Amino acid sequence: MPLLEAQASADYAIFDDGIMVTNSEYVQQGALDFYQIFTNKQEENGTTFLIGIPTLLLIVTSIYTIRKVDRKYKDTYIIFLLFSYISLFMCFKFFPWKWMPNILCKLQYAWRMMGFFDFFIAFVCGVNAVILLQALKKKEKWKYGISIAFILVSIVYTSNVMQMFYTKDDTVDAEYEDYIRNAKTLSHFQINREYLPVKAILEQRTYMLDKEDKTDVLEGKASIMQEEKEGLHMEIQIEDLQAGTRLEFPYIYYPGYEIVLEKENTDKFVLKDEESVHGYLSVYITEDIDKATIRVNYVSTWITKISYGISLVALIGFIFYIAKQNKKEKVNGKS
Repeated sequence: MPLLEAQASADYAIFDDGIMVTNSEYVQQGALDFYQIFTNKQEENGTTFLIGIPTLLLIVTSIYTIRKVDRKYKDTYIIFLLFSYISLFMCFKFFPWKWMPNILCKLQYAWRMMGFFDFFIAFVCGVNAVILLQALKKKEKWKYGISIAFILVSIVYTSNVMQMFYTKDDTVDAEYEDYIRNAKTLSHFQINREYLPVKAILEQRTYMLDKEDKTDVLEGKASIMQEEKEGLHMEIQIEDLQAGTRLEFPYIYYPGYEIVLEKENTDKFVLKDEESVHGYLSVYITEDIDKATIRVNYVSTWITKISYGISLVALIGFIFYIAKQNKKEKVNGKS
Protein backbone atom coordinates (compact mmCIF):
# COMPACT_ATOMS: atom_id res chain seq x y z
CA MET A 1 0.00 0.00 0.00
CA PRO A 2 2.77 2.56 0.77
CA LEU A 3 4.35 1.65 -2.57
CA LEU A 4 1.11 2.33 -4.44
CA GLU A 5 0.66 5.55 -2.46
CA ALA A 6 4.12 6.76 -3.49
CA GLN A 7 3.49 5.79 -7.11
CA ALA A 8 0.27 7.81 -7.12
CA SER A 9 1.82 10.89 -5.47
CA ALA A 10 4.54 11.63 -8.05
CA ASP A 11 6.43 10.23 -11.03
CA TYR A 12 9.47 8.44 -9.58
CA ALA A 13 12.31 7.03 -11.65
CA ILE A 14 11.76 3.51 -10.30
CA PHE A 15 8.35 3.45 -11.99
CA ASP A 16 9.57 4.98 -15.29
CA ASP A 17 10.33 2.27 -17.85
CA GLY A 18 12.34 4.66 -20.02
CA ILE A 19 14.71 5.85 -17.28
CA MET A 20 15.04 2.44 -15.64
CA VAL A 21 15.41 0.63 -18.97
CA THR A 22 13.03 -2.05 -17.76
CA ASN A 23 11.58 -3.12 -21.06
CA SER A 24 11.53 -6.78 -22.00
CA GLU A 25 14.15 -6.41 -24.78
CA TYR A 26 16.72 -5.05 -22.32
CA VAL A 27 16.07 -7.82 -19.79
CA GLN A 28 16.39 -10.42 -22.55
CA GLN A 29 19.82 -9.04 -23.46
CA GLY A 30 20.91 -9.05 -19.81
CA ALA A 31 19.89 -12.67 -19.23
CA LEU A 32 22.58 -15.33 -18.75
CA ASP A 33 24.00 -17.77 -21.24
CA PHE A 34 23.81 -21.35 -20.01
CA TYR A 35 27.60 -21.76 -19.81
CA GLN A 36 27.92 -18.95 -17.24
CA ILE A 37 26.73 -21.13 -14.34
CA PHE A 38 29.62 -23.55 -15.01
CA THR A 39 32.48 -21.03 -15.21
CA ASN A 40 34.19 -18.86 -12.64
CA LYS A 41 35.00 -16.19 -15.20
CA GLN A 42 34.37 -12.72 -13.80
CA GLU A 43 31.86 -10.73 -15.83
CA GLU A 44 32.25 -7.05 -16.75
CA ASN A 45 30.01 -6.03 -13.85
CA GLY A 46 32.29 -7.84 -11.38
CA THR A 47 29.90 -10.75 -10.80
CA THR A 48 30.29 -14.49 -11.19
CA PHE A 49 27.31 -16.82 -11.65
CA LEU A 50 29.11 -20.11 -10.96
CA ILE A 51 26.88 -22.58 -9.13
CA GLY A 52 29.71 -24.99 -8.34
CA ILE A 53 30.19 -28.76 -8.50
CA PRO A 54 29.17 -29.46 -4.83
CA THR A 55 25.77 -27.84 -5.32
CA LEU A 56 25.29 -29.37 -8.76
CA LEU A 57 26.04 -32.84 -7.39
CA LEU A 58 23.49 -32.42 -4.61
CA ILE A 59 20.91 -31.21 -7.14
CA VAL A 60 21.49 -34.27 -9.35
CA THR A 61 21.01 -36.59 -6.36
CA SER A 62 17.38 -35.38 -6.18
CA ILE A 63 16.63 -38.15 -8.68
CA TYR A 64 17.43 -40.65 -5.90
CA THR A 65 16.53 -38.71 -2.74
CA ILE A 66 13.05 -37.56 -3.81
CA ARG A 67 11.79 -41.11 -3.18
CA LYS A 68 13.36 -41.15 0.29
CA VAL A 69 11.99 -37.85 1.60
CA ASP A 70 9.75 -38.16 4.65
CA ARG A 71 6.07 -37.82 3.69
CA LYS A 72 5.76 -35.04 6.23
CA TYR A 73 8.16 -32.83 4.22
CA LYS A 74 7.68 -34.23 0.72
CA ASP A 75 5.19 -31.58 -0.47
CA THR A 76 7.49 -28.79 0.74
CA TYR A 77 10.48 -30.53 -0.85
CA ILE A 78 8.74 -30.82 -4.23
CA ILE A 79 7.55 -27.18 -4.12
CA PHE A 80 11.03 -25.89 -3.29
CA LEU A 81 12.58 -28.08 -5.97
CA LEU A 82 10.07 -26.86 -8.55
CA PHE A 83 10.50 -23.19 -7.61
CA SER A 84 14.30 -23.52 -7.73
CA TYR A 85 14.16 -24.89 -11.28
CA ILE A 86 11.73 -22.17 -12.37
CA SER A 87 13.94 -19.46 -10.83
CA LEU A 88 17.06 -20.83 -12.53
CA PHE A 89 15.22 -21.17 -15.84
CA MET A 90 14.23 -17.48 -15.63
CA CYS A 91 17.91 -16.50 -15.41
CA PHE A 92 18.70 -17.64 -18.93
CA LYS A 93 18.30 -16.14 -22.38
CA PHE A 94 16.11 -19.01 -23.52
CA PHE A 95 13.41 -17.83 -21.09
CA PRO A 96 10.95 -15.76 -23.21
CA TRP A 97 11.63 -12.41 -21.53
CA LYS A 98 10.92 -10.46 -24.70
CA TRP A 99 7.30 -11.59 -24.58
CA MET A 100 6.87 -10.87 -20.88
CA PRO A 101 4.84 -7.82 -19.73
CA ASN A 102 6.93 -4.86 -18.54
CA ILE A 103 5.59 -5.18 -14.99
CA LEU A 104 7.45 -8.50 -14.72
CA CYS A 105 10.60 -6.91 -16.14
CA LYS A 106 10.87 -4.40 -13.29
CA LEU A 107 13.58 -6.61 -11.76
CA GLN A 108 15.74 -5.36 -14.67
CA TYR A 109 18.27 -8.16 -14.68
CA ALA A 110 17.16 -11.70 -15.29
CA TRP A 111 20.08 -13.08 -13.27
CA ARG A 112 18.61 -11.56 -10.10
CA MET A 113 16.39 -14.65 -10.09
CA MET A 114 19.55 -16.49 -9.03
CA GLY A 115 18.89 -15.22 -5.50
CA PHE A 116 15.53 -17.00 -5.47
CA PHE A 117 17.20 -20.12 -6.86
CA ASP A 118 19.74 -20.03 -4.01
CA PHE A 119 16.97 -19.69 -1.43
CA PHE A 120 14.89 -22.62 -2.69
CA ILE A 121 17.76 -24.95 -3.60
CA ALA A 122 19.41 -24.53 -0.16
CA PHE A 123 16.53 -26.47 1.43
CA VAL A 124 16.62 -29.14 -1.28
CA CYS A 125 20.40 -29.61 -1.02
CA GLY A 126 20.21 -29.81 2.77
CA VAL A 127 17.58 -32.55 2.64
CA ASN A 128 19.53 -34.42 -0.04
CA ALA A 129 22.72 -34.31 2.03
CA VAL A 130 20.94 -35.69 5.11
CA ILE A 131 19.33 -38.54 3.16
CA LEU A 132 22.63 -39.49 1.51
CA LEU A 133 24.44 -39.54 4.87
CA GLN A 134 21.65 -41.59 6.44
CA ALA A 135 22.16 -44.17 3.70
CA LEU A 136 25.71 -44.60 5.03
CA LYS A 137 24.73 -44.93 8.69
CA LYS A 138 26.27 -48.38 8.90
CA LYS A 139 29.52 -47.14 7.37
CA GLU A 140 30.63 -44.44 9.78
CA LYS A 141 34.10 -44.04 8.26
CA TRP A 142 32.61 -43.48 4.78
CA LYS A 143 30.07 -41.12 6.26
CA TYR A 144 32.65 -38.88 7.96
CA GLY A 145 35.07 -39.15 5.05
CA ILE A 146 32.51 -38.01 2.49
CA SER A 147 31.34 -35.19 4.79
CA ILE A 148 34.88 -33.88 5.27
CA ALA A 149 35.68 -34.19 1.55
CA PHE A 150 32.49 -32.36 0.63
CA ILE A 151 33.22 -29.53 3.06
CA LEU A 152 36.80 -29.18 1.77
CA VAL A 153 35.67 -29.05 -1.88
CA SER A 154 33.04 -26.46 -0.96
CA ILE A 155 35.68 -24.32 0.79
CA VAL A 156 37.98 -24.54 -2.24
CA TYR A 157 35.19 -23.44 -4.61
CA THR A 158 34.11 -20.63 -2.31
CA SER A 159 37.70 -19.38 -1.89
CA ASN A 160 38.19 -19.48 -5.64
CA VAL A 161 35.11 -17.33 -6.20
CA MET A 162 36.00 -14.89 -3.41
CA GLN A 163 39.49 -14.23 -4.81
CA MET A 164 38.13 -11.76 -7.33
CA PHE A 165 36.90 -9.54 -4.50
CA TYR A 166 40.19 -9.59 -2.60
CA THR A 167 42.47 -6.57 -2.60
CA LYS A 168 45.85 -6.26 -0.90
CA ASP A 169 45.43 -2.49 -0.53
CA ASP A 170 43.26 -2.33 2.60
CA THR A 171 43.66 1.45 2.74
CA VAL A 172 41.26 1.79 -0.21
CA ASP A 173 38.35 0.42 1.82
CA ALA A 174 39.42 2.33 4.94
CA GLU A 175 39.59 5.66 3.10
CA TYR A 176 36.21 5.05 1.50
CA GLU A 177 34.62 4.20 4.85
CA ASP A 178 36.10 7.31 6.47
CA TYR A 179 34.82 9.47 3.64
CA ILE A 180 31.27 8.13 3.98
CA ARG A 181 31.37 8.33 7.79
CA ASN A 182 32.58 11.94 7.86
CA ALA A 183 30.54 13.28 4.94
CA LYS A 184 28.09 15.95 6.15
CA THR A 185 25.88 15.58 3.09
CA LEU A 186 25.23 12.92 0.48
CA SER A 187 25.77 13.70 -3.17
CA HIS A 188 23.04 12.73 -5.60
CA PHE A 189 25.63 10.47 -7.22
CA GLN A 190 25.98 8.43 -4.00
CA ILE A 191 22.35 7.50 -3.45
CA ASN A 192 20.04 5.11 -5.24
CA ARG A 193 18.95 7.52 -7.95
CA GLU A 194 16.13 5.25 -9.11
CA TYR A 195 14.18 6.46 -6.07
CA LEU A 196 14.41 10.11 -7.08
CA PRO A 197 11.44 11.87 -8.69
CA VAL A 198 11.83 11.99 -12.48
CA LYS A 199 11.82 15.81 -12.35
CA ALA A 200 14.81 15.72 -10.00
CA ILE A 201 16.79 13.09 -11.87
CA LEU A 202 16.46 15.05 -15.13
CA GLU A 203 18.19 17.97 -13.40
CA GLN A 204 20.68 16.00 -11.33
CA ARG A 205 23.68 17.61 -13.03
CA THR A 206 22.29 21.13 -13.10
CA TYR A 207 19.70 22.27 -10.57
CA MET A 208 20.53 19.66 -7.92
CA LEU A 209 24.22 20.55 -8.04
CA ASP A 210 23.56 24.25 -7.55
CA LYS A 211 20.68 24.11 -5.05
CA GLU A 212 21.63 25.31 -1.58
CA ASP A 213 20.34 23.77 1.65
CA LYS A 214 17.67 26.43 2.14
CA THR A 215 14.14 27.45 1.17
CA ASP A 216 13.73 29.08 -2.26
CA VAL A 217 10.96 31.31 -3.58
CA LEU A 218 10.08 29.89 -6.99
CA GLU A 219 7.10 32.15 -7.70
CA GLY A 220 5.65 35.28 -6.17
CA LYS A 221 7.27 37.24 -3.35
CA ALA A 222 8.32 36.47 0.22
CA SER A 223 11.09 37.54 2.59
CA ILE A 224 12.75 34.68 4.45
CA MET A 225 14.14 36.19 7.65
CA GLN A 226 15.53 33.10 9.35
CA GLU A 227 15.46 29.34 8.92
CA GLU A 228 16.83 26.36 10.81
CA LYS A 229 17.11 22.86 9.37
CA GLU A 230 17.98 19.72 11.28
CA GLY A 231 17.43 16.40 9.56
CA LEU A 232 13.80 16.07 8.57
CA HIS A 233 12.71 19.06 10.65
CA MET A 234 12.79 22.67 9.45
CA GLU A 235 11.50 25.96 10.85
CA ILE A 236 11.27 29.12 8.74
CA GLN A 237 10.50 32.69 9.86
CA ILE A 238 8.96 34.47 6.89
CA GLU A 239 7.44 37.90 6.14
CA ASP A 240 5.52 39.70 3.36
CA LEU A 241 4.07 36.51 1.86
CA GLN A 242 2.01 37.32 -1.21
CA ALA A 243 -0.86 35.24 -2.54
CA GLY A 244 0.36 33.09 -5.42
CA THR A 245 3.80 32.49 -3.89
CA ARG A 246 5.38 29.06 -4.22
CA LEU A 247 8.06 28.01 -1.74
CA GLU A 248 10.45 25.15 -2.37
CA PHE A 249 12.08 23.40 0.60
CA PRO A 250 15.45 21.58 0.52
CA TYR A 251 13.84 18.14 0.60
CA ILE A 252 13.34 15.71 -2.28
CA TYR A 253 9.61 15.20 -2.72
CA TYR A 254 8.18 12.10 -1.03
CA PRO A 255 4.75 11.65 0.58
CA GLY A 256 4.70 11.94 4.37
CA TYR A 257 5.75 15.53 5.08
CA GLU A 258 3.60 17.80 7.24
CA ILE A 259 3.89 21.54 6.60
CA VAL A 260 2.28 23.76 9.23
CA LEU A 261 1.93 27.55 8.87
CA GLU A 262 1.44 29.59 12.06
CA LYS A 263 0.42 33.24 11.75
CA GLU A 264 1.21 36.02 14.20
CA ASN A 265 -2.24 35.69 15.76
CA THR A 266 -1.42 32.03 16.52
CA ASP A 267 -3.73 30.68 13.83
CA LYS A 268 -2.32 27.35 12.60
CA PHE A 269 -3.23 25.37 9.54
CA VAL A 270 -1.67 22.59 7.52
CA LEU A 271 -0.53 23.47 4.01
CA LYS A 272 -0.96 21.03 1.15
CA ASP A 273 2.41 19.71 0.05
CA GLU A 274 3.19 19.51 -3.66
CA GLU A 275 6.05 18.47 -5.92
CA SER A 276 7.92 21.41 -7.42
CA VAL A 277 9.03 21.58 -11.04
CA HIS A 278 12.45 20.40 -9.83
CA GLY A 279 11.19 17.37 -7.87
CA TYR A 280 11.46 19.01 -4.44
CA LEU A 281 8.93 19.51 -1.65
CA SER A 282 6.95 22.73 -2.12
CA VAL A 283 3.81 24.62 -1.02
CA TYR A 284 1.58 27.17 -2.73
CA ILE A 285 0.42 30.17 -0.68
CA THR A 286 -3.14 31.26 -1.47
CA GLU A 287 -3.38 34.47 0.62
CA ASP A 288 -1.35 37.49 1.69
CA ILE A 289 0.39 37.03 5.06
CA ASP A 290 2.46 39.66 6.89
CA LYS A 291 4.41 37.39 9.24
CA ALA A 292 4.37 33.65 9.79
CA THR A 293 6.33 30.64 10.95
CA ILE A 294 6.43 27.56 8.73
CA ARG A 295 7.39 24.23 10.23
CA VAL A 296 8.26 21.24 8.05
CA ASN A 297 8.37 17.75 9.58
CA TYR A 298 8.43 14.28 8.15
CA VAL A 299 5.69 12.35 9.95
CA SER A 300 5.05 9.55 7.44
CA THR A 301 1.58 8.88 6.00
CA TRP A 302 -1.44 7.23 7.57
CA ILE A 303 -1.31 4.46 4.97
CA THR A 304 2.29 3.69 5.93
CA LYS A 305 1.49 3.71 9.66
CA ILE A 306 -1.52 1.44 9.15
CA SER A 307 0.58 -0.90 7.00
CA TYR A 308 3.23 -1.16 9.73
CA GLY A 309 0.46 -1.88 12.24
CA ILE A 310 -1.00 -4.63 10.06
CA SER A 311 2.47 -6.13 9.59
CA LEU A 312 3.12 -6.09 13.33
CA VAL A 313 -0.23 -7.72 14.14
CA ALA A 314 0.39 -10.34 11.45
CA LEU A 315 3.87 -11.08 12.84
CA ILE A 316 2.57 -11.45 16.40
CA GLY A 317 -0.28 -13.65 15.16
CA PHE A 318 2.18 -15.83 13.22
CA ILE A 319 4.39 -16.27 16.31
CA PHE A 320 1.37 -17.32 18.38
CA TYR A 321 0.31 -19.70 15.61
CA ILE A 322 3.75 -21.37 15.54
CA ALA A 323 3.77 -21.64 19.35
CA LYS A 324 0.28 -23.18 19.33
CA GLN A 325 1.25 -25.68 16.62
CA ASN A 326 4.38 -26.71 18.53
CA LYS A 327 2.36 -27.19 21.69
CA LYS A 328 -0.20 -29.24 19.77
CA GLU A 329 2.54 -31.46 18.28
CA LYS A 330 4.04 -32.07 21.72
CA VAL A 331 0.63 -33.09 23.12
CA ASN A 332 0.02 -35.43 20.17
CA GLY A 333 3.55 -36.84 20.56
CA LYS A 334 2.97 -37.71 24.22
CA SER A 335 -0.40 -39.29 23.51
